[in-house]
Amino acid sequence: MTIKRFMELRKAQKENRRQTIVEVAEEILTTKGIDAVTIRSVAKAAGLSVGSIYMYFKNKEELFLCMLLGHLEKLDKAFASRIQGEDALQVLKAMANDYKDYYLACGRHINVIGYLYEQRNQAGEINPTLLNDLETLLASVLAKTQVVLENPAMAPILKGLEASRAIPVMWSIMTGVAELTLTSPRGNQSGFDFDRVLDDTMHILFKKD
Repeated sequence: MTIKRFMELRKAQKENRRQTIVEVAEEILTTKGIDAVTIRSVAKAAGLSVGSIYMYFKNKEELFLCMLLGHLEKLDKAFASRIQGEDALQVLKAMANDYKDYYLACGRHINVIGYLYEQRNQAGEINPTLLNDLETLLASVLAKTQVVLENPAMAPILKGLEASRAIPVMWSIMTGVAELTLTSPRGNQSGFDFDRVLDDTMHILFKKD
């Protein structure tokens, strides 16, 4: 075995171990909540020593960041597959459903925008490269939303508002519908259904007279 091949294998093993740790942490997050995710609890669930976890992650915030990166990447790819659709409103609805999947997997636990800027204000706590990756991915997701909002068919609906200014509005709609209908126990108690509330929201806001 050549030295280069050996190094490639070592790198692959390290990435596999790192991903396994992230998956274990995410399982704890989804089943027990964000407060249950600690370096010690992740180490115990993964069958590793605490020191082994620190070989891959500086702290639990970096674990959360890696979770966000993985799910945002999936959301970005999903949005990319949508933006060439001709019916802008149907594309926005499909993107909202993609966001639903993202929200259920990760977004209900961690607010990506709030998390990004909170960590930006804690210099040295997190690898800056990871934060830059998160910022780049988030910008990519939002840019794809802008592409749809720039569709000429959206002009009458936006009523002169620039597409770039409509991005946070659309993001707020997706987030708000998800939080209202999917966050337990809020959604269970209200009886609100994601698809129905999304349809009604788009009817009220986007239906042409």
